[in-house]
Amino acid sequence: MNVIILAAGFGRRLQELTENTPKPLIEVRGRPLIHYHLEKVLSLGPDRIVINTHFLADKLEDNITQNFPTDQIIFSREEKILGTGGGIKNAFNFLNGDEALVINSDIFTNLDYSKLQGFKSNTVFAIKSNSHSDFGIADGYVSLHGDQDYTFSGISVINRLSLESVNESKFHYWRDLLKNLADNNELKAEILNVSWYDVGSKKVVEFLNEY
Repeated sequence: MNVIILAAGFGRRLQELTENTPKPLIEVRGRPLIHYHLEKVLSLGPDRIVINTHFLADKLEDNITQNFPTDQIIFSREEKILGTGGGIKNAFNFLNGDEALVINSDIFTNLDYSKLQGFKSNTVFAIKSNSHSDFGIADGYVSLHGDQDYTFSGISVINRLSLESVNESKFHYWRDLLKNLADNNELKAEILNVSWYDVGSKKVVEFLNEY
């Protein structure tokens, strides 16, 4: 199994928390966010983990190398940031296989990652939402019509061919690829019944660190 962890973003919504700290190293309950993902993923025995980096890349890469000294981890450093979709597309240059499990580093969840094994592309993992929603689910596929009561968890399985269908090198994963797949009824959805947080604001960080 190949894994791509997205970790290149600026984390601007976190304001002063990311002035000198890359977003994946923001601490939640005493540990950097990305450490939770790496610990879970490494326990599955992956073939390779590719982590894309850009903002404060040296600090992020040094931290990961020191805490997870393994040749299973490869860094895909972006001199110019490529967006979420472009970052995944570029990360595939470091992989031998045609599929990868993709995980956003800025989520916090109690999900057992072994539950993600065995899924094929193209699949997104969804969270039931009472507030912000991205899509609905009909017959196991993402639907952009009708009731929109699920949000994208930031976890997916994607294949190389789908990424190469986007001609640009810099693009947004959801807007420029996944939504197009959904429009063509080509994007499967699996519902996760877990605790899950998008750690995209100071408010969420403060909430998680209170408990």
